[in-house]
Amino acid sequence: MGFEQERMRQDQGFGFVVRHCTVDYRAVARLDDDLVVATRLIDAGAATLDVAQEIRRREAVLVALTFRIACIGRDGRLVRLLPELRAAVQSLPAASEPQSASRSPLHG
Repeated sequence: MGFEQERMRQDQGFGFVVRHCTVDYRAVARLDDDLVVATRLIDAGAATLDVAQEIRRREAVLVALTFRIACIGRDGRLVRLLPELRAAVQSLPAASEPQSASRSPLHG
C-alpha cells in the first residue's frame, strides 16, 4: 500500500506491533510451494487494526489467521493512525467481501 515500516519508524516515530494473534494451522506447506496470502480488514480502530489472513496453496487454505495490530510511538504507547494510512487500510476488502490475494514474497 506504499507505507514502509522502517521509513515510518524513522521519519514519523511510529510503527506497528502484533498485539494479539490467533492461528489455525490446517495443512502443511513445503519449501517450494507457490503460496498466496489473502488479507482482509475486519475493523480499523483509532490506533489498531483487526485483520484476517489466509495462506493458500491453489484453493486449499493452509493457515487461517486473525490478528490485532497496534500502532505505537517510540515510547511504546498507542498512537492514532495517520489519516492517509487509515484511508489506505480501509480500501482493503472487508471480511465479508471477496478476498484480495497477493503472491507471497517467500516463494522459493
